[in-house]
Amino acid sequence: MSKNTIDHTHPLFLGPSDTPSSVSIPVKLTRSENYGLWSRSMRIALLGKRKLGFVTGTCKKESYKITDLQEQWKTCNAIVLSWIMNIVCEDLLGGIVYASDAHLV
Repeated sequence: MSKNTIDHTHPLFLGPSDTPSSVSIPVKLTRSENYGLWSRSMRIALLGKRKLGFVTGTCKKESYKITDLQEQWKTCNAIVLSWIMNIVCEDLLGGIVYASDAHLV
């Protein structure tokens, strides 16, 4: 990233442990019957990674005018999407895999 430095508290910061498989929660989303437990677990995990805004819609690509930051947003969004894909059942994966924005999922 050129002149732009991202602080570890910034929502676009990715640390060495922020990999596609680094978020693990105790329950996979199967259907509406376990959505409450799954949603709460997922929100806590995303909050701990400072990435909840990607799901709630408060961290939007349009918020970043600098090209480098828009590219970093795309990377973070892809990581968040992968975290979601890793903790849903296979039946639900087809509705997520083609999404381009974690907030839309």
